[in-house]
Amino acid sequence: MIGIPGMGQTVLINHGTFYTVYSKLAKVNVAKGSKVSMKQSIGTVLTDDEGNTHIHFEIWKVGANGQPFKVNPEQWVAQ
Repeated sequence: MIGIPGMGQTVLINHGTFYTVYSKLAKVNVAKGSKVSMKQSIGTVLTDDEGNTHIHFEIWKVGANGQPFKVNPEQWVAQ
């Protein structure tokens, strides 16, 4: 868990060659080094002063050259 200004609390999960990033969290339910299971709650989404609640989600892949790049999460999110 890390704090990023303007993004609330952030959780970064390592999935081997992929990483997922969850920002704009008010509360985090996991600790650094924790093993996270599918569908496990990792935290609570932040509600801002205007009453808006939304999460910032990213997927990153580490390429063959060792450099990470963003992946479009649309095809990864369950409909």
